[in-house]
Amino acid sequence: MAGALNNIKVLEFGQYIAGPLLGMFLADQGADVIKIERPPWGDPMRKYPGFQVWNRGKRSAMLDLKNGNDLETARKLAQEADIVIENFRPGVMERLGLGYESLIVNNPKLIYVAMPGFGAASPYRHIRGWETLVGASTATYSGLNAPETGGPVYTILPISSIYAAFLSSSAVAAALFYRMRYGEGQRIETPLHNATFLAAGYYLVKVPGKGPAQFEKGGHGGPQPAIRTAGIFKCQDGRFISAVGLAEFLPRLLQAFGHPEHREIIQTLISNRERTQEAQDWNKWIETQFTTKTASEWEKILGSFGVPMSKTRTIDEWIADPHAIDSGAVVSIEDPIYGLMKQVGIQVRLSGTPGLITGPAPKLGEHTQSIVESV
Repeated sequence: MAGALNNIKVLEFGQYIAGPLLGMFLADQGADVIKIERPPWGDPMRKYPGFQVWNRGKRSAMLDLKNGNDLETARKLAQEADIVIENFRPGVMERLGLGYESLIVNNPKLIYVAMPGFGAASPYRHIRGWETLVGASTATYSGLNAPETGGPVYTILPISSIYAAFLSSSAVAAALFYRMRYGEGQRIETPLHNATFLAAGYYLVKVPGKGPAQFEKGGHGGPQPAIRTAGIFKCQDGRFISAVGLAEFLPRLLQAFGHPEHREIIQTLISNRERTQEAQDWNKWIETQFTTKTASEWEKILGSFGVPMSKTRTIDEWIADPHAIDSGAVVSIEDPIYGLMKQVGIQVRLSGTPGLITGPAPKLGEHTQSIVESV
């Protein structure tokens, strides 16, 4: 069996990233995912290549939920579904008669996943879940140094949407197990705002008497040694090496540099943590060593000594890297719009049900007729 979710029916009202990504996870494990899209343009993400990734292996039905006949079709599909996914603001699906309480009247075993930007109990529940808005409300930005505005700098990664999809996928697995044991479905709510706090990790661990919890400079929140034991180092070719754990692996690093004789003095400065001129001079010496070779050369040399590091790669380099290809982290899929397209592979490896990418993303409304005729 290729997927653990074969014969599971999913009705997805997802758009943008969070809902579609959850749908992708389920489709990769064999679920039959029907994506409902509104006319005339469908999911707003269709104009971006990422849509082809998050919506692969699904079927698309174009339904106008403000049209009585189309709305009734959606309700009938929900009656047959094992899982419903939506990432609208709280109250939107309820006004359409597609909320959890309405659907379980005829489908009590339904697992209903709501992924709003802000939860139903939040005073911000009326705000759309744009990544920047969620990032602003959760302090997930790197500082007030944007080049044009001097304001906060946000990550280009859709962290809130991705973590909401991760959390929802585990919640769906738990809900399916509960349904198998007790025969009951349930409603799952995973607000992007809430999911972001888990993504923030140790940065938002608040310790009494230690000042503000917000993303303080300095690694894992503790005082930093006088000698850099982690960081980004510029190499001869202008590329960078990212290295960590240099205090633990100092002997190996110095051997790679060809100067094992400096171990004692540098180790002493690391232990003392005093930011003296001597410590600054040794920091400069370490930085200078990296400028003697290219980043690729240092990656090979340091790797041979077991120093934890990596060349800072571009996306184009990473998706062509042998590790990404050989491990299946990146796969090639023939897409009807973009041709042979590199996409993220199935990252979680189940030994018995490894999953399977069954096909590319559907064209808008590609399966509308067959889906409507089936209900």
